[in-house]
Amino acid sequence: MTSQEYYDLLVKSARDGTFPSGNEYDCLYRADGTAACKQRCAAGLLIPDDQYSPAMERRLCDRHPIMGVMVIPDGMTIGDIRGVQKAHDTFVRFGWSSSDFISRINVLDCFANVKRDNNAGPTEDAQSGCAEQPTQPAV
Repeated sequence: MTSQEYYDLLVKSARDGTFPSGNEYDCLYRADGTAACKQRCAAGLLIPDDQYSPAMERRLCDRHPIMGVMVIPDGMTIGDIRGVQKAHDTFVRFGWSSSDFISRINVLDCFANVKRDNNAGPTEDAQSGCAEQPTQPAV
């Protein structure tokens, strides 16, 4: 996977209901703790189903055992993935907004050379069918 493919997957996941994966306390690699779960976090997208374990939950992606199984996109580092994970986690905790998440990853250095999606306006929530309005996360 290239950084462009990962970026495109992040944008798609932000819009189709794959994100967010978590609750007001924690981001979760798999929302229900099973390998088959399709609701995943930004870093969880990079964990192969056959390598996933519920023991990975509530651990940062740059820690064992996650780092050993995560498929890092070409040209990216675990630090880059941690930055993407941090962006996802912030919006999980303070109010999910697909458009705000996309706007946030658009300014990450690790995506400096990708073709960006600059149409981060209101999106449709795949689960509720409601138009999502941009919000600002609390700081």
